[in-house]
Amino acid sequence: MPFSQTGGARIGKSIAWSVNATWPLARLTVQETGLTVSFVGLTWVLPKDSIRSLRKYRGFFSTGLRIEHSIPRRPPFVVFWTFRFPELKQELERCGYMVSADR
Repeated sequence: MPFSQTGGARIGKSIAWSVNATWPLARLTVQETGLTVSFVGLTWVLPKDSIRSLRKYRGFFSTGLRIEHSIPRRPPFVVFWTFRFPELKQELERCGYMVSADR
């Protein structure tokens, strides 16, 4: 059964060249086969084998999940903002993903 959270997202070429949407304009769905990011009307499926790393990401006022992937047609900078990071991390690990600490 998929796990989803509603949150915010920052997506683009880099932190400087990205668009930020606050809660509740993004959704992250976790499955054993991949992650789905929905962001202001767009939906991107990131298959599990395309995910290079997942790590905790701290913003000025919130905590997020930085998703690094290998799909060239998708923006390289993807952060999903969540108010419930521990729950998200637990579900990711339950589905076989490894989540690193923030840098």
